[in-house]
Amino acid sequence: ASKLQAEWIAVYVEAPRLHLTEEQKESAIKNLQFAEQLGAEPVNLTGFDVVKEILAFANSHNVSKIILGKQIRPRWKDILF
Repeated sequence: ASKLQAEWIAVYVEAPRLHLTEEQKESAIKNLQFAEQLGAEPVNLTGFDVVKEILAFANSHNVSKIILGKQIRPRWKDILF
């Protein structure tokens, strides 16, 4: 964000269909708090479809770049779950 001279927003989408554990939800909240300490505007969204929620937010706030992160886990877990 600093190289682009842009503000940045850290977004968390609460999606009931993901069935996150309390530990996973807590981790996401801690990540949002950390992002805020680094200068991000934290935003919590709720919706069934994570992608649609992020795109709707981005469109309504004129967001020009979206960068996504994914938790690293073994490939076999992706295949099975």
